[in-house]
Amino acid sequence: MRARIFVAFATVASLALFALVFGVIQPTASTAAPDAGVCVSIGVPITDTPTAEEAVKLKRIEDEIGKPLGRYTIGEEHCFATEAEAQEFVKTLDEPESSVAEPQGGFAPSSYIVAHLYEHADYNQYVSGRAAYYTASLPCSSQAALFYYVGDYMNDRTSSGFTQRNYGCDGGFRFYLDANLTTGPYLCSPECAYVGNTANDKISSMIVH
Repeated sequence: MRARIFVAFATVASLALFALVFGVIQPTASTAAPDAGVCVSIGVPITDTPTAEEAVKLKRIEDEIGKPLGRYTIGEEHCFATEAEAQEFVKTLDEPESSVAEPQGGFAPSSYIVAHLYEHADYNQYVSGRAAYYTASLPCSSQAALFYYVGDYMNDRTSSGFTQRNYGCDGGFRFYLDANLTTGPYLCSPECAYVGNTANDKISSMIVH
C-alpha cells in the first residue's frame, strides 16, 4: 500500500514539474475582484435602442458636452496586484487601426483606455487601495463613453480619477451617485484629484468625455 501511495505521489509531482518547466502552468489575471489592486474593466457597447425617455435624456447630455454618446456596460474585469502588471496587460489589447473599428463577434474591440478611477485622492491607491481602468471601443474624440454602472469593484469607492487626453477625453467626468446616470451630474476636470465631498465614495455611474 505504501509503495502504491509513493508511486502515485511521485507521478503527480512529476506531472506538476513537467507542466511548470514547459509553461503549461502560467500566471493569469484574476477574474475575481480582489480587496486591493488594479482592475481593467472592459467596456461592452450597448446596442439596444434606448427608450423614448432615455433618448431625450441622452440627447440633452450630448448637446451639453458637444459630442455623441457611446453607451457601455462592464464586461470582463481583469484584476492585478499592481499598476505595473495592469499596464503590461493593457499593452496586449489590440488597438483599432482607425477610429471606426471593424466589429469582432458583434462588438468593436474595446481597446481605448478612456479613464482611470482611484479609491483615494490624488490618483493614489496606496498599498490597500483600489484602482480601475475603463476601456471603450472608440476614443473620446469620436464619442463620449457612458458607463451606466462603474462595476462592483469601484462602486461607492472612487475619490479621484483622470481621463485620457491623448484619446480626446479632455472634457473630464460627469459623475452620478447612483447607477443609470441618477443623482447628478457632479462635474470634475480631466485631472480630477478629488471628486468632492458630496460625491466621494458614492459614485456609481459616469460619463467620460
